[in-house]
Amino acid sequence: MRLIGNWSKPIDAVKHKLLCSKVALRQSGCCAFCGYKSPITSTFPTGNMEVCLTREGLAIEESNAIALCGVCHHFNSFDSLLVEGKPLGMFVELPYFTQGELVNLQRILYCIAMSKNEKVTNHPLYHASSALIKNLTKIPDDWQKNDFDGSVSTLKHAVEHYTGHVKPVEGKVLYVDRLRFSFNPQYFKSHLEYWLPQIESQLMAGD
Repeated sequence: MRLIGNWSKPIDAVKHKLLCSKVALRQSGCCAFCGYKSPITSTFPTGNMEVCLTREGLAIEESNAIALCGVCHHFNSFDSLLVEGKPLGMFVELPYFTQGELVNLQRILYCIAMSKNEKVTNHPLYHASSALIKNLTKIPDDWQKNDFDGSVSTLKHAVEHYTGHVKPVEGKVLYVDRLRFSFNPQYFKSHLEYWLPQIESQLMAGD
């Protein structure tokens, strides 16, 4: 996975409340990275998204800002995938998903797994969610013999100290490009709770 986001850390949503609301409305509540559409309400005028500058150092203006969901705003650096030194998840080998697709799939599965709605808990996807989550985060057997554990710190070290192995080579897919970041739901509980009612209603409407 390439941490392709060049955006800044989130700007102060209290200090720049109006600007943040305008950016979220401009994007119709959609995350600029994964595309997930969050509900915008009077209580949550930014759709519970974070607003960042498209590049660090730019002036804090609406034209320089984008809104990102509670997961995706972390995809601008390895350091952003750590909070107080603790990883927000781990890297997994899932080349058939884009990073945005994986975030959206995990968002649905984690929300379904935490649902208490009887109609949801009786849904086939509820019973399959645990197995799907387990399969998505399965560690390849050969990682151990190659001293790789999928951790943020290990991949950061590899990228920063072995640049010859991660620089793009024409016509060649590098292993780092096969990796995606799998977020740990325990660090995103408040966001999952916010998304839960919408995902529950979408699931029930699909029956």
